[in-house]
Amino acid sequence: MNDSRFLLSLFRSAGYDYVHKKPGVIQNMKRALIFIGGLVAAVVLTPVVVFVWWFAVKPMFYPPAPPLLEHVTAAGGWFGGCPPRNQSEADMRATMGEALSPELNRKLTQQFPQGSPAETLVRALTQQGFELAGSCPNDSTINNAMFHGPARSAIFEIRAVVFWKTQDQSLVWTKGFVSFDGL
Repeated sequence: MNDSRFLLSLFRSAGYDYVHKKPGVIQNMKRALIFIGGLVAAVVLTPVVVFVWWFAVKPMFYPPAPPLLEHVTAAGGWFGGCPPRNQSEADMRATMGEALSPELNRKLTQQFPQGSPAETLVRALTQQGFELAGSCPNDSTINNAMFHGPARSAIFEIRAVVFWKTQDQSLVWTKGFVSFDGL
């Protein structure tokens, strides 16, 4: 009889009361550890899930970039195609250089070469979501159009500006600038 009570007490201390079919101390500790582990996992994984959603999943729902802005890069330097307003601005621009996007400028030159009608460029830009922004304050023959927004191909929002100079309704030159606005 004593041996059977000893065995029952041993089973109870191991986590299960075989006589009354109730969980013992070890079972309760296991449940507590599972709960705490789940809570810690939720606290640790929630920021990871938010990060992955923000930078990987959310951009998949953005519209695709306009054809002119697909696979473009940004460059450092002066962002703009209007002539300098004064000599100090001209000197500063000379040291900085222009922030021309090589890919965007290649596309502009191929699709809208010098001498082609400016209306063709304006139509293509507006069809691709660019907004006409008017002409330069110090040279009315230089116009520009802007694009700003998220695109599926970019982690950050794209900001692009295309400048063009016209003479007798024909293109003299085009310049494209791109930046990525984020964090």
